[in-house]
Amino acid sequence: MQLKAFYNGSAHGSLDATMTFTLKSEDQQGNVIQEVTFQHIDNPQKFAHYLCQGSVTSTRNLTLHCTQEEAPSYLMDIQGSVYEDGHMEGTDIATNSQDSAYYNHYTWYAS
Repeated sequence: MQLKAFYNGSAHGSLDATMTFTLKSEDQQGNVIQEVTFQHIDNPQKFAHYLCQGSVTSTRNLTLHCTQEEAPSYLMDIQGSVYEDGHMEGTDIATNSQDSAYYNHYTWYAS
């Protein structure tokens, strides 16, 4: 499964945001590294860059585990599917390893 170099989309949940996925690498076994930018729609000055590692399977399932580059205690787990028409969609859970009360769930769509 070959991912596109760039996806742009939106996330909805605890707040609304834009999400961009930039492919850094993908090998023949489906291991991927992507950079994900998460930017608040209501406050565009608030954004975060995540470095994500994971995989995409031959059945088009995407799993990424992400660490925020600016504040590594902020984590994101992304689950999704890559569709034949080229778009991706799924869920993302944002947590903070230093604050157990911090938990945000989003659904996202990117093409």
